[in-house]
Order: sequence, then C-alpha cells, then structure tokens
Amino acid sequence: MIRGFHFRKSIVVMLIVLLLAAGLAGCGGAKEAAAPADEAQGSTPAAGIFAWAEESIVTADIPSAEATKDEAGKAEASAGEAAKTASASSSSAGKTTTSVSAGSAKAGAASSSGSESGSSDGETYGQGTPTPQTKALSCTLSVNCRTALDNREELAEGKTSILPSDGVILAATTVSFSEGDTVFDVLKKTLKDKGILFEFETTPLYSGVYIEGIANLYEFDCGPLSGWMYAVNGVFPNYGCGTYKLKDGDRIEWIYTCDLGRDIGGDDSAGQMGR
Repeated sequence: MIRGFHFRKSIVVMLIVLLLAAGLAGCGGAKEAAAPADEAQGSTPAAGIFAWAEESIVTADIPSAEATKDEAGKAEASAGEAAKTASASSSSAGKTTTSVSAGSAKAGAASSSGSESGSSDGETYGQGTPTPQTKALSCTLSVNCRTALDNREELAEGKTSILPSDGVILAATTVSFSEGDTVFDVLKKTLKDKGILFEFETTPLYSGVYIEGIANLYEFDCGPLSGWMYAVNGVFPNYGCGTYKLKDGDRIEWIYTCDLGRDIGGDDSAGQMGR
C-alpha cells in the first residue's frame, strides 16, 4: 500500500508540472507582472500550486497501511465469528445425535435385560418375565430292624451286639432329591452322607438293584426268610427300589423282615425278597 501511495503522488506531481508549463507558456507576461507582488508576499504562484498539490495529496482519501490492517483484522474477526457460529451449530447437532443414540442404546439394554421396556413416548411398562424356579423336592427316609431284635434267637452269632438297642438304624430324616430320582438313589446318597455301611447287588431279577445289607445286618442273618424290604407311604411295592421314582413328600421306610414280609405287613410283596 505504501508503494501505491508514492506512485499516485508522482502522477499528481507530474500532472501539476505539465499544467504549470502550459500556463507559463500562455501567460508569461502576466506572470512577470505579478511577480513583484508575489515576491512581496514571500511566495510564488508555482510554490502555491505545489503547496496545494501537496496538501491535496496528503489529505486525499487514500487508505493508509494501518487502516488497511484494521479492515483486514475486522474481516478476519468477522470470519472467525462466522466459523465459531458454524462450529457451534455443528457441535449442537452432534450432541443431539449422541443423545438420541445413547437413549436408543439404553432402551435396547433395558429391553435385552428383560427388566423393563420403553414405549415410544418414554413411558415404561411391564417388569419382565421372572426366571422359573425349580421346586425343591423332598421326602423322608427311615431304616429300622426291630423285627430282628424280636427274634434274637434266630440272629447270627455276634449280630445282637452290633444292632441299636431300639432297632432304629436311621430315624425318619428329611432328604432332598431331584426329579426322576428313585428310592435307591435316595437310600444310597443318605446312607453315604450319614456314614452308614450298606451293600447292594445289581440284578435284572430284582429290577436292577437288590439291597443285601444295611449297618452290617444282611439277608439270612435272622433266618432263611430274612432280609430288607421297603415301603413308600405305608405300601410295599412289588418291584425293585431302583425303578420306583419318587414324588415330593413321599415317606420311605426300609424295614428288616424275618418272614418274607409277613411279620411287617408286606405279605403281598413277599415274593420280592426270595432268591
């Protein structure tokens, strides 16, 4: 901008010089006549013209370097404000998108968890479907050999001393079991947990499992018709303990018989004990 200012000033000066030359050529006499008056005032027409030209150049509406810098600064500031406004608008739009996305993710998580789900207007409904709980199954189990004590004279040598005085090997005990478990499953698990010795034999003739002895009292220890029988809810089944599937609340009794069940009320199933 400084170089442009000097160039314009030179052009103006040259034009003034040309005008002065033309004026001097046309009215030389008038200039000479007027010279004394100008000299008296301490100036010449040429000097006045040059002063006017200088003043015109100085006062001309030519933008200065500082003014140009100010205008450039204002333009840059205006551009900056416009950029900030655009950035703020973009940022605001981005936040809205993020919020909607987060809300959608939250609704999706709530729906997948099954705890609650949201409707389109933001309200919630339902509490999900509870996980079905498996019902706990239980039964009672007891083991006794009172009939053997009632027939001591028939007991094998040394057996009387190992039997409980009241004949109760296992008092009625509540036992948990799983669906599909059999009488044998419950007996095996319970006696093992209680540390009570027992022996069994698997054979197809007795539906898979035959109990030979419990607590060191075996079949034939109290006569040729003695052995272990079981009853469920007071009834002696006519099939083996390995196939009898239990129901919740069943009452299982293992009883030692000395007469094929006739002495304990199991006449109908006495044949089960024969071998």
